[in-house]
Amino acid sequence: MERKYDVIVVGGGWGGVCAAVAAARQGARTLILEKGICFGGTATCGEVCELDGSYTRDGRCVLPQIGREIVERGIERGAMKRYGYVPMTANPAYGCDRIRFNPEELKLILDDVILEAGVTVLFMSAARAVRQTEEGVEICIDNSYGEFWVSGKVVVDATGNSEVFYLLNPETTEKTEPEKRQGVTMIYRLGNVDLERYLAGLAPEKLAELLDKGMEEGALTVRILATCPLPGMTEISVSTTRAVNVDVEDPESYTRGILETRAQVERSIPFLKANMAGLENAYLSSLAGALGVRERRRIRGLKQLTGEDVISARKIDDAVAFGCYPVDIHRDDGNHAVQFTDIGGNGIYPIPYGSMVSAEYSNVIVGCKALCSDEIAFAAHRTMPSVMGVGNAAGVAAALAARESLDLRTLDVRRVQEILRPEYPDCQELF
Repeated sequence: MERKYDVIVVGGGWGGVCAAVAAARQGARTLILEKGICFGGTATCGEVCELDGSYTRDGRCVLPQIGREIVERGIERGAMKRYGYVPMTANPAYGCDRIRFNPEELKLILDDVILEAGVTVLFMSAARAVRQTEEGVEICIDNSYGEFWVSGKVVVDATGNSEVFYLLNPETTEKTEPEKRQGVTMIYRLGNVDLERYLAGLAPEKLAELLDKGMEEGALTVRILATCPLPGMTEISVSTTRAVNVDVEDPESYTRGILETRAQVERSIPFLKANMAGLENAYLSSLAGALGVRERRRIRGLKQLTGEDVISARKIDDAVAFGCYPVDIHRDDGNHAVQFTDIGGNGIYPIPYGSMVSAEYSNVIVGCKALCSDEIAFAAHRTMPSVMGVGNAAGVAAALAARESLDLRTLDVRRVQEILRPEYPDCQELF
């Protein structure tokens, strides 16, 4: 295997996949490192089986071209289905467009997209050390039997938690304060579902009564019951767990979160089978291989994306990605388990290039949710459609910087926008 690349992408979630494909399509020799055995991150390993907020309520798309291609492939093979606008179970006054998918099929689709682009892949490969060199960045990959180094001119940090930046210098990152941490979730799937009866029983008023009953009986821990049918399967995914004040960087705290949420799964299944139409003969078919973690360690960027920017859908000169999902803060106020705020303006907010780069490094860029933003902005842009756009933009910028030995901090963002603009026909006025 070659050890020198133009662009190295660390992390194989939605952002990492889009970054790697975008860089390769721009002609960069690209390597992607993934610590697991598949791409997709929370979408596959975490069982988050739907894309929330790919389209506005009036049908305008915020996905980059790569994201749309993946969705089209999924729909063609019967593994994805667009459901349109669906209310939130935590508060039906709010909602978003939903594209639901079979996560097992998605693993195969993402393999195809990555390999067709000519990207080199290394699974079971976490970065253990990162160092700057005269030629770029070197990353140490180790396992139980040894270690080796790979080098790239530019690195895209798509870890979801700014791990590359942290390994270079922890002071270039910021951690969420304990009092602001959102809860973590364990999602699971139920098989052998009578989908016709299940779908007929999803009226918001029925779900509200079910949540009340579940909380009263102690079968449910939080007033959330997000379920979705999986295309081509007689299965649904279920999100109805919550562990609070979990520090994912502390193994003891993280373990507590896993055990607490798995115990909640065990309590919830008999209740759902007894009280939801179509689930009487269902069984636990899959349990997420990772916690759903909403927080992140973020970089200290050249620019911060603020909640005011997002909610007002304010135009930004260096826009390179977009989102339309509402602000979604998972913190119980006594009435609702999640606090929502709709996006103003035309419903689409831009994400700035300056929030993806830091003042310290000329050759490292964020390609995931760990960009520089405040708590409110993060609660909207952390979702998968926005992360796809951030990864896509990072891949384009990384390829340009690698090819021409440019500094990411001073790269003319208009060159990135020129490449990206044709990918976003519904967002032209926001560039």
